[in-house]
Amino acid sequence: MAGEMAGEMAGEMAGEMAGEMAGEMAGEEVLPPYTGEMCDDSSVCQDFEGCIYGQCRFDIRPTVYRMTNSDVREPRQAAGLLTAALNSSITNGTLNLMFEPGYYNEEGKSFFFIGNGLPMADGYTFRRSFPIQNFTGEWLIGANEEGEPEPTWVLDGQRPFLLAYPTGIIMLEDGERFQCISTAPVEVNVTITPKLDESGSSYDRLLISVVGFMRRQEIEQINILSPTGAEISFASFFNSSDLEDLDGDGEVMEYPFDLQVTATPIPFLEEAARPDQPELRDPNPMVTQPEACN
Repeated sequence: MAGEMAGEMAGEMAGEMAGEMAGEMAGEEVLPPYTGEMCDDSSVCQDFEGCIYGQCRFDIRPTVYRMTNSDVREPRQAAGLLTAALNSSITNGTLNLMFEPGYYNEEGKSFFFIGNGLPMADGYTFRRSFPIQNFTGEWLIGANEEGEPEPTWVLDGQRPFLLAYPTGIIMLEDGERFQCISTAPVEVNVTITPKLDESGSSYDRLLISVVGFMRRQEIEQINILSPTGAEISFASFFNSSDLEDLDGDGEVMEYPFDLQVTATPIPFLEEAARPDQPELRDPNPMVTQPEACN
């Protein structure tokens, strides 16, 4: 299976070589699109493909993934502390960011749904009181560490990404503990690369790259939990970092942001996203939390 897929992708890459070389000469890497056979049904498609809108397209549904490790690379001066804070929140279960490969639209764009997960006894659901972000992108052909072709999903342009983070645990009147969560917008480019397991029979992890910037006035409003459980100002992580003009408005008010994430499959307890029921993945819910969280 892996050999057939690599051979097919290599042929497609050769067909796009002229465009790729032109992009490299311009200083940018241009990846060719993932292009499968024309089809009437999935019988002519390769493994991990489905016959969608008359063409074999890369498709790893219905697997849903949860972030299991993070590596903050920018801002450099605060990278170690931020990485430790995020990984502590992942380990103790207060941060459950989930990535769901979605359906295609008629233009051939594919969705990824990204939202906060709610742990249950036998799996996860999306946390419905927070946004489930609807991102559109395109599956392209990248290359792995050995230079072999592999699918990579690339977001359509730089867009706001709501970074969700735990802000503390409060005790409700009925004695229940409630995890407060807040969000902050980050202007980012996102790429998602599924990785095959050693047997080549399943994609057992996603490598996710989130690169962009955060505005100073927005991070000043954020308090997060440190690995020790203390609440600290998010802005304090950035005090030793230099502000830059990263949105092109002439004002030096942004910090660079580079987050690398690994996500692995989870038991997902909800119905898969469907184009005829967009309300299943609501990007604009009313965020409802107890007053004590504010």
